[in-house]
Amino acid sequence: QRLFVRTSKDEEILARAVIIAAGPGAFGPNRPPLAGIEALEGTSVHYWVRDPQTLRGKRIVIAGGGDSAVDWAIVLSEIAASVTLVHRRSKFRAPPASVNALLQLSRNKKVTLRVPYQVSALEAHERALEAVIIEDLDGERIRLEADALLPFFGLSSDLSALSEFGLNLEAGAIRCDPLSMSTSVPGIFAAGDVASYP
Repeated sequence: QRLFVRTSKDEEILARAVIIAAGPGAFGPNRPPLAGIEALEGTSVHYWVRDPQTLRGKRIVIAGGGDSAVDWAIVLSEIAASVTLVHRRSKFRAPPASVNALLQLSRNKKVTLRVPYQVSALEAHERALEAVIIEDLDGERIRLEADALLPFFGLSSDLSALSEFGLNLEAGAIRCDPLSMSTSVPGIFAAGDVASYP
């Protein structure tokens, strides 16, 4: 038996067996519900920072209030033209030392804090972000000129890709034979949290 596996980069792999060990799912960022955000991902919208130097001299808006948002605001304050941290609450979910460092940077005008605000819209031209529109609880809107948006709202799991494989899925898991861990498709096996069996 031969199986052909096609990757997301359109590469084809010949295999005699495939083992799916997806855990509770493939993880991806929680994307804010903003019109047109997908077209800006990878150019002006980044869910993680691989190389901070790519943001040197840019106007950065960071959305979120957890560890990632606070830590990147601190790091980027040294190299970005400006850093604005937008959070819907005045309390941050980060270690006290990090929050204190952030507040000191705010007092020194190296980071601008916009709380309690949320990102409500994006303005862009030809896949380049121009501004982030934020809104407070009373509906007051502010336009922040920006080159990049870093939304840090955590991760979510997604098993939807498995529905395309013709597998017998049950409550978000792959139904397997408990002795062999084989699935409903010959040559495909499952292991770990993604496998379901009696």
